[in-house]
Amino acid sequence: FYLQFLSVNNENKETFEEQLKSAIENAGFEIMPDDEFEKWWQESQEYHMTAEAMATQVITEYQLDKDLDIDQSGCLVYAYVERENLRSWDFTEMIGFETVGRINTSFFSRFNPKKDPHVQSLDEVDKQHILTELREFYKEYTFFAEQNIFFDDNYLVWKVDGEIVAGCQANPEVWKLVDYPGFFNKLFLKVLIRLPILSRRFDPGYLKFIAIEGIWHKEGYENCLLPLFESACSLHNLYLAIIWLDEKSPLFTTIHQLGKLGIINRFIKPAQGDIRVKFINWGEQDKNYYHEQPAYISCFDMT
Repeated sequence: FYLQFLSVNNENKETFEEQLKSAIENAGFEIMPDDEFEKWWQESQEYHMTAEAMATQVITEYQLDKDLDIDQSGCLVYAYVERENLRSWDFTEMIGFETVGRINTSFFSRFNPKKDPHVQSLDEVDKQHILTELREFYKEYTFFAEQNIFFDDNYLVWKVDGEIVAGCQANPEVWKLVDYPGFFNKLFLKVLIRLPILSRRFDPGYLKFIAIEGIWHKEGYENCLLPLFESACSLHNLYLAIIWLDEKSPLFTTIHQLGKLGIINRFIKPAQGDIRVKFINWGEQDKNYYHEQPAYISCFDMT
């Protein structure tokens, strides 16, 4: 539902409180206790929030805590928030989220991608084997989720003498570009992309790409990763792949040490993002684990 208030200040606080309570009741929510409301009213003034944002924040946190605190063993809620999105960042800050990691967006590009003969689609009989490899590869990561692995049978593997030594999930995606912050980003996406050499490969106004997750490799086969990404682009007749990684993950280090991600990664500066978590009924030691360990980022959460 939507709440709108023309103005809120200390002089009309009482009227606002009554309007808010009435709106909450009409929307089917329970009334927040007065002492809790007073607490969030005071905090909202410190952040100079609008009435609409404050009303949404009050209801969201109260409902969130009310629903999730039922599990006394502990639970958490996570979100990815761009640092430049100050309203969302302040909102998560006020309702108790904290940053546990930084998201890096990497752009892999090839103007003439070629499929390597070592790359093939995953056979049905090998899916359990790949899940076992992924669970081992990401055992020290937080948020690892396997429900989107094998989506649309888009998992590709690299084989050497019949043995699978690397793999990744590669999903074709398309975005309509409305705006992109930054001078060089605008220059590339609005001007350079219309040059003949680029316009034949990229559609102005749209971003077609491969979203990659579920990356893994056996020790010693790190060099297979970039040709694997290139093969994914070739198979889908695309020229760009996007990978989201926690900056403190070993995989981030591996891929960037390989270098040669392509010209797009040099031109486009991605928005910086934070991995934000609200811990409910968690001890400090358990929370520290999420701060210290790298997070697995699913491309389904980003697209």
